[in-house]
Amino acid sequence: MMEVCGIIAEYNPFHNGHAHHMRRAKELTGAQRVIVVMSGHFVQRGEPAVWDKWVRAAHALRMGADMVIELPWGYAVNNAEYFACGGVGILDALGVVDYLCFGAEQADLAALAQGARLWQHETPQVAQLVRENLRLGMSHPRARAQALVSAGLPAQQLPNNTLAAMYLLWLERLHSAIKPVALPRAGEGHHSARMGYMASATAIRADMLAGADAWKSAVPDLVAAEARAPVFQRDFDQLLLHTLRNVPVWDSAGGLDRRIRKAARDSADYEQCLRDAKSKAYTMARIKRAALGALLGVTPAQQQLLTQQRPLYARVLGVRRESLGLLADVTRRSRIPVVTRFAHFTPQDEALGLLRGWDEQAGDLYALAQKDPRHRVCAREYTQPMLIVE
Repeated sequence: MMEVCGIIAEYNPFHNGHAHHMRRAKELTGAQRVIVVMSGHFVQRGEPAVWDKWVRAAHALRMGADMVIELPWGYAVNNAEYFACGGVGILDALGVVDYLCFGAEQADLAALAQGARLWQHETPQVAQLVRENLRLGMSHPRARAQALVSAGLPAQQLPNNTLAAMYLLWLERLHSAIKPVALPRAGEGHHSARMGYMASATAIRADMLAGADAWKSAVPDLVAAEARAPVFQRDFDQLLLHTLRNVPVWDSAGGLDRRIRKAARDSADYEQCLRDAKSKAYTMARIKRAALGALLGVTPAQQQLLTQQRPLYARVLGVRRESLGLLADVTRRSRIPVVTRFAHFTPQDEALGLLRGWDEQAGDLYALAQKDPRHRVCAREYTQPMLIVE
């Protein structure tokens, strides 16, 4: 049987660094097939993806992926621990994945694994450092990351290292047989604004938003030629501001819901609301995720149900025609539902139904920002077939 490598990604958008990662993943593992678990219409920092999930899935398939599976909204728009929980959980449950290849600023599996263990079981030293950092006004994720650095684990606060450690944490928690493979990040740093052949997705999106064309040199030709108009955060600003003025957010820890509500009522626009709500205790990404949750009507009880039960399903967004045999293997061996037709998927328990419902709502919300009226209709989640790419 052919070996399979898993990748967890956002591809927002798919760029030259992602193409390099996919090539190296195959070279390092010897795998003949690649399954990507990819965020849907919205991404981890609480913003819309520049193109919808089917456009981005098609890009990935044409650049070498054999199958693209959606990371459900409940995990995709969540903190690093639960983003990793969803991605690793799906790959493990498929029953066919041999490797998980991920990028990291520090591609040292031993150090990353040590960071994962300390994240799960804080030593007294780390716990004390976390408390000290919290007293300095750091958010909890930053306080924990900085404590790990102080404890002798360099660069744990960098975004790809954090996710890498969470992947290892969930591989261990799930007793998964999947073998982790760390790949050094190539090109510019995660948040770098420099443009070039291996520019970061951050720089690419900024250039797209500015209406420039420099970003096209940092992505494969087929991505540069994409005719679909991109979607940006600003396309949802007024809707989000209205929602935050009237609907409580599910994240109420430390009074964040009240803080966001006050900022929304006192602000003239969404960006101002975000700036006013942000503090040392609350990251911008956390506030944006809470805002999106309010837009979808997520309640504290629903969020608790997700974290307690960790429901999962594998919705296949697309597959290469030559890899339909892989889809058959996944369907036969998977321990979670494999969904190729959303309309035919009827969850049998509350938690799974909740996860499915959020994906449906996220699809209808994203459609509102589409520039082409043909893609602005409701219920595309039901009408869009699974992609089969030649």
